[in-house]
Amino acid sequence: MIASIRTFFRFILVLSLAGILFAYAMFQGGFVSWFLFFGFLPVFLYSLFLTFYPLSLFKAERQFNSSYGEAGQDIQVEVTLKRFLPLPVFYLIIEDSLPESLNWKDTRAKKYQFLSKPKVLMNREAKKTIIFPWFKRRLTYHYLLDHVPRGKHEFSAVKIVTGDFLGIIKKRKVIEVQNDFAVRAWNRTTKLSSGMSAFDEGRQSAFLPQVRHTNVVSGVRDYAPGDRISWVDWKTTAKKQRLVTKEFEQEKNKDVTVLLNGAVADPNRWLAFEAAIELSQSLARQSLNLYGNVQFIHAGALREELMLSNRRRCDEQLIHLLSTIQPLQSSSFEEQLIKEASLRAADRNLLIVSAELNEQIGESVLRLSQQARDVLFIFIAGKKQLTDQEHAIINRLAQSPAGFQWLSEDNLTSEIIEVNA
Repeated sequence: MIASIRTFFRFILVLSLAGILFAYAMFQGGFVSWFLFFGFLPVFLYSLFLTFYPLSLFKAERQFNSSYGEAGQDIQVEVTLKRFLPLPVFYLIIEDSLPESLNWKDTRAKKYQFLSKPKVLMNREAKKTIIFPWFKRRLTYHYLLDHVPRGKHEFSAVKIVTGDFLGIIKKRKVIEVQNDFAVRAWNRTTKLSSGMSAFDEGRQSAFLPQVRHTNVVSGVRDYAPGDRISWVDWKTTAKKQRLVTKEFEQEKNKDVTVLLNGAVADPNRWLAFEAAIELSQSLARQSLNLYGNVQFIHAGALREELMLSNRRRCDEQLIHLLSTIQPLQSSSFEEQLIKEASLRAADRNLLIVSAELNEQIGESVLRLSQQARDVLFIFIAGKKQLTDQEHAIINRLAQSPAGFQWLSEDNLTSEIIEVNA
């Protein structure tokens, strides 16, 4: 309504200016006055034409060079405007409305140097341009979205603006164009400094779970093709006059549960939550390669659980889950933590990744360690973000038998993150 009233008054202004010039030419007479009138007449006529020109004639389309990508990649976007009647338009400003999820740039490991002040990354510029279509029916605008962040990004509209030569008449139109593309979390590299495995008798840690341990002998058996020469029991072979091989206890790789805390009380720690997503994805994948039995749990508004195997579908489910979740600002994670641990077998390893740490969560981790459960709690936060309470909890967990590791800018900016599992 307000826009219509504004257009009406501008229309009256154009007519008034044309009338003033005409009156000047009539009363003044002479070549100069009529030259001014006829010289400005096309400008006035174009302004009047533009007043009634419907921008609804324009139809918009948006295309991406890829509908799926990885965080930190670049995406090419093409916006196309079409119209049926090739009426003259002097200029046209095209602006693609970006969703809020694209306000920041994901520079992968480099972004974590701003872990304590993530607002520095909010530097995405508006995507707009000006073109001079005149009689063209098809207009195309290309632009680049560099360093796209994780998430599902939903585009909703394209804005177009045009006007006359004098800047008196201006018209705007918002064209709804629904598109979206998904960006999965960056698959960064982690290194587990020690494996988690157990033997039939007793327990011990193993640095490389893929390597078969040959230091616990359970018996002997006849030699079979493929057995190593070092496995041959020469004393027994000499007695029995045939090749006999040592038989070793079967190593059992322990099952692993990766638990991601989906809440961050401080909204300024959203970048730490992104790090938690990347780390939990990497830990789940690496544990899957090492141990084979991995359970992934996202403790957010809803409990989401995935049982991972080496099948491609499981990996796709994990990627889809982690590409869409957003942090909550409040939750009862400490209660979920105790509940999840009680549902797990005592010999199952529990890897907890969280961008939040409070007194209740610290007490829960200590309680689990006292129950002789294999728990590793990984806390992610910037050095300048830590409160005095968090400093005290970190010191207490670091001195306790509970598995604990704090990752800050120094760790996250490295190409490889070492996790002391």
